[in-house]
This record gives sequence, structure tokens and C-alpha cells, in this order.
Amino acid sequence: MESVLEVRNLRVAYVSRAGVASSALVDVSFDVRPGEILGVLGESGSGKSTLAASLLCLLPANGKIQQGSILFEGRDVLQAEPRDLESIRGRRIALINQEPLVALHPTMRVGDQVSEVLAAHEYLDKKGRRERLQQVLAGLFPAETERIASSYPHQLSGGQRQRVLIAQAIACDPCLVIADEPTASLDPTTQREILSVFENLRRRFGVAIVLITHNPSLLAGLADRVLVLYAGSVAEIGPTERVLSHSLHPYT
Repeated sequence: MESVLEVRNLRVAYVSRAGVASSALVDVSFDVRPGEILGVLGESGSGKSTLAASLLCLLPANGKIQQGSILFEGRDVLQAEPRDLESIRGRRIALINQEPLVALHPTMRVGDQVSEVLAAHEYLDKKGRRERLQQVLAGLFPAETERIASSYPHQLSGGQRQRVLIAQAIACDPCLVIADEPTASLDPTTQREILSVFENLRRRFGVAIVLITHNPSLLAGLADRVLVLYAGSVAEIGPTERVLSHSLHPYT
């Protein structure tokens, strides 16, 4: 099966004001297949968030991709023009951040924030955006679609705010979603609810998901494969059960 994402020999560094480069990712290689959930596991400082930013070409100014390729649907996004990148980000590849209160605008209603994503990436008129908004929110909030759409972020629970970020991510029907620690600030019960949302997205729409976390228990029973990052390098990668139960690397 052809991969939707192929990363080959990716090397990323952060350059200080003095011009000193510190490696963040070293020769990272992996692929993601259509409809697959790939867990990226590692503790703080392992390079997980740098990897997420690199996949979307959203590194900070001092972040430099020194070598490697990132092929999305067969095309190297590192060689893409800025205009082409804008047509990929948010539309074909979507990012779910770990802090909803930071990612969501505090003075905009939820419905307007999801509609804003549609307006930026889809050729829909006002009626079309409204219909798509209703469809997306109904899938995530079937019993209270209208209330959620008219609410402000501070009026929602942590789990509801995380679902809003998921709504923004899937609004344009992407084929790949990158979820960066999407349950880090949630209680265990709400974590399980959000993970079930990811499984449902994969099952219903065939979305491929890169699920980044420091918690191996979140990946058990959900991820198809697990990639373990250690000090910016791939310590091991393989089927979830094998990696979590019969690890090959001491760090895992």
C-alpha cells in the first residue's frame, strides 16, 4: 500500500544567536499509510514537537532542516513553494494542538472559528460553509450541536474544547491529521473519550493520524504502530504490541 507520508533521513537543528547549531532530530525516517494511526512516543525534549512542526514546515525562525525529505502524497513538501504549502496545510494535512485555550480565540464563538477554517481553505459560499459546519459539529457533538456552535471557548469543558480543535482539523476533510499531545491536559476519562474520537475518524473516513504523546498507555489498543523518539533519533519502530510489550531498545 502506498504511503500518504514518507519521511527520509530528516535532520533538524536549532541555531543560537551565536550561530551554534544544536541537533533536534537526527536521521529520522518513517512512513504513514492511509488510514493508519502511528503513535510517536517520547518524553519531553525527545523531538516530538519539532517533528510535528517539521512535517508542516512550521519550524520557528531558528529551526533549520539540514537534510532529508518529507514526501506527502509523493511530493516533497520541503521543496514546495509557499503558495503550494498553504494549499496543503489545513486542507490536506491538519494539526491538532495540545492546548485548546491557547489555540482557540477567546472572544470568537466556536461556530465562527470552525467556519474561519473553511473560509480559508475551501471554495464554499456562506450557505455551503454553514452546512459543512453543521455536519462537522454534529459528528462530534450530536446531542448539542447548536449550543456548542454558539458558545465561547471558556464556556466549554476541556474535553469539549479539544473536540472543537478536532472539528477545525477535520473541517476540510484532510487525509492526514497530526495530533500533538492532544490529551495532555485532560483527565483519564476524557482522554479515553478523545481517543475514541480518533478511532472513529480513522474507521469512518480513512484518515491517517500521527498521534504524538509521552504516555505509552494511550497508544495501546489504538495505534497500529509506534515510533519511539529518543534524543532526536528513532530508537525503534514497529507494531504497537511488540514495541510496548517486547521492546528492543532500553529507552523504550
